[in-house]
Amino acid sequence: MATSYVDKRDAARLTKAIFSKSPGESDPANEKDVLGTEIPAVEADAAPPDDYASPEADRLFPRPTPEEAEHNLRDLTWGEHIVATRMAAARGNSTAYLYSLQEAAIFFLDGNSGGVTLGSSGSFAWVDLDRFVAWIRDTVGDEPFAAVLEEKLDALDAYNDKIETMRQLLDLRMTQYIPYLPADEEDDAGEDGASGADEGAVAGESARE
Repeated sequence: MATSYVDKRDAARLTKAIFSKSPGESDPANEKDVLGTEIPAVEADAAPPDDYASPEADRLFPRPTPEEAEHNLRDLTWGEHIVATRMAAARGNSTAYLYSLQEAAIFFLDGNSGGVTLGSSGSFAWVDLDRFVAWIRDTVGDEPFAAVLEEKLDALDAYNDKIETMRQLLDLRMTQYIPYLPADEEDDAGEDGASGADEGAVAGESARE
């Protein structure tokens, strides 16, 4: 099975945080709350582990260097963000202010931001795709991804085909960034808590004996 960037558990939590943002809200403390821990600096000679290799992604894009990954995954500020909209017939429209490539991936890959299907009652995403490509290239700084994205989208006419192609390419590109993303500390915290509870139970039984 091909590696995928999307983690459904985190996507729901982080997408909710993105939609709770207000325009102009770029307080670094707030952005750390949205994306978890700050992206750490990486060693210049570090190489992505083979566990995250994606042959399909590697055929389309060169793998980012540690320096490129640190730059392209950085948090942006007000005025550097891009706006996207999630449209749903039942709930109306929701506007998202995306302040990083990772936030864009969370928004577009969470399962509620695909294209629209005839007769579907679900939601779909709308974004100015020309502006999105320019944002990836000029603001985020990921020129290889932007070049492939522009080429593939230019070959399509229907918006639905374009957004689905964009999502597929974004997912592939994000697999190459996985080694540089912050580790999820929730699992470690949960394991430590469970371990502490077990030790407490053992100590309690020993005391009763």
